[in-house]
Amino acid sequence: MKAETSADNDEVFFEEFEELKEEEEKIEEVDEVETAEKGRVAKKIPIPEGAKRKILQQAREIKKLRGQLVRAKRELSTLKGEMGMLRREVGRIGEEKTRLEQQVLEKEQYIAAYEKKLKRLQKDFERFKERVERERDNEVKKLNRKLFLEFIEIKDTLEMAIEDAERRLEALGKHRDVQAIIDGLEGIRSQVRNLLKRHDIEEINPVGEEFDPRYHEALDVMGPRGYGGVKVVKEVVSKGYRLEDYLLRPAKVILEVIDREEAEKGEEEKVEEEVEELPEKLEEIGEEVLEELEVVEGEEFEELEEAELEELEEGFEPVE
Repeated sequence: MKAETSADNDEVFFEEFEELKEEEEKIEEVDEVETAEKGRVAKKIPIPEGAKRKILQQAREIKKLRGQLVRAKRELSTLKGEMGMLRREVGRIGEEKTRLEQQVLEKEQYIAAYEKKLKRLQKDFERFKERVERERDNEVKKLNRKLFLEFIEIKDTLEMAIEDAERRLEALGKHRDVQAIIDGLEGIRSQVRNLLKRHDIEEINPVGEEFDPRYHEALDVMGPRGYGGVKVVKEVVSKGYRLEDYLLRPAKVILEVIDREEAEKGEEEKVEEEVEELPEKLEEIGEEVLEELEVVEGEEFEELEEAELEELEEGFEPVE
């Protein structure tokens, strides 16, 4: 806008300057006439009164126009100076604009670089957080495994104590105190066993199964060790345990080498035995569930207030 205004002002100035030049040419023509008239006066040629008045009038106009011309030239010079100042100011503003645009570009690049760096730091932080969570989970699992191993050792000790007490009971005959001790130890063993089950700890008792080095630790091998035989578990010295896919403790076993046909036959017999033992296992599970329910009834429901019982009753809708 400023550049257009400056161009319009220049056009106006030049138009006025042309008009002034035309006026100056007229003044020069009048000067020639006046000089000629003065020459006539010098020759004492009589000049008519009308001509004199006309000459005087033109002389006044010339003087007036000369004053206007001088003022116009001064104004033109002033305007040219102002126009130069404006052009310099426009140049300075243009340079300032260029400088500011460069600064804006640099700031945008600076911001883009920091945004990129921030995204990278966020990704690094997410990876670090995931790694910390994995390490924490691994530490928790490691601590849990140690704790479970301690419970397993307690269970082994209880089983050894029960076996020893049963041997003593057989030697002494029916003895009330020994039987009470056995019952107490079996109760504790049942609690430990239930605890391990609640935490998805599986017992490894591979009697009659084919040897698996992932879960079994062979202490001895019985029978021929020739080619073609199959190693099966003859005896479990100490049971193994695993938590999902993680092996807590391998089963320590004694192996026996037998023919493959006998091994397959043994597998079939084992399946039949498991099917026969299934009702007993289901009965044991039912008894354990009933024991847990009795514990819940004896401990938890007694702690409920009457208001809580009313809320529970309101929560049940009648079945139509």
